[in-house]
Amino acid sequence: MLLQISLICNRFVDTASELKLYVANMTPGQYKEVVKMLTWDKLPLLTEEIDKIADMLKDENLPYNFEVSILADHVKNSETLLSRTQNIFVQQSPEDIIAQETKGG
Repeated sequence: MLLQISLICNRFVDTASELKLYVANMTPGQYKEVVKMLTWDKLPLLTEEIDKIADMLKDENLPYNFEVSILADHVKNSETLLSRTQNIFVQQSPEDIIAQETKGG
């Protein structure tokens, strides 16, 4: 069970790190498109689930048959967001936009 939770959390950290890299290198227009896709109302649900698991671990009260599907679904949603963000970034990279502005200016 702990291994499964660890692997799911690792997927989330990897996804968030990669997402951060893409967002940091986006143009304002690309960033605006990504922000439209974010589901800010679901962020508290993810943090609540992680906090619940952390509390159970701290209290040594995590059942062997703990249901990880809620956490896994949140991670899957973040992976979907990453995929869509990659598509936005690849459609026109910041370097391409700068090159177009240089030619046009």
